[in-house]
Amino acid sequence: MVTDGSPLRVFTVSNSMLTQVRNYIKNQEEHHRKMNFEEEMLFFEKQIFSPNPVNP
Repeated sequence: MVTDGSPLRVFTVSNSMLTQVRNYIKNQEEHHRKMNFEEEMLFFEKQIFSPNPVNP
């Protein structure tokens, strides 16, 4: 557990999603022009805990 205030997050990825995750990482700079890191983390947290997730 990180207790120094770092925004570190850990996610697991299934084999079926590896290509999508690799593409996301490859295009991360472009993606973060539209949604900053904090906005993205809040979005992911809502997706994880929401019974009805949505796309951004």
